[in-house]
Amino acid sequence: MIYFYKILRTTAWILLLVTLFTLLSGFLMVKIFLFPWMSYELLRYLHVTVAPMIFIPVFFLHSLSGIMILFTRYKFLNKKSLKIGVSVFWTLIFFLFIFLYFAKDPSIQNINNNAPPSVSPTPTPSVVNNPTP
Repeated sequence: MIYFYKILRTTAWILLLVTLFTLLSGFLMVKIFLFPWMSYELLRYLHVTVAPMIFIPVFFLHSLSGIMILFTRYKFLNKKSLKIGVSVFWTLIFFLFIFLYFAKDPSIQNINNNAPPSVSPTPTPSVVNNPTP
């Protein structure tokens, strides 16, 4: 039981730091001119790839330990089968987030991530209205 409190406190501080880091990296992506020595690609990588890789597992541990503390605190919830069931359910939700994070669109076949997708989301006119003199 004491380990749940230690996990909860430690992950709370990590979540606070990662949240501030995510907000700062997102702000810097928009206001890139304030810090010209940082590239947009680096900030986007930090914001889109690194921050979620830290945030999601730490949030999982933080929330699961909080749920276990809640279930241990109340007698009607302090049943082993209920704790196992909720832990399994919460772990399945965690793996769903992991799957959604790594899921790729199968219609985009480009190897180069900087290249535009093969299908344009906006329609382009087939006839150019350019009168010749």
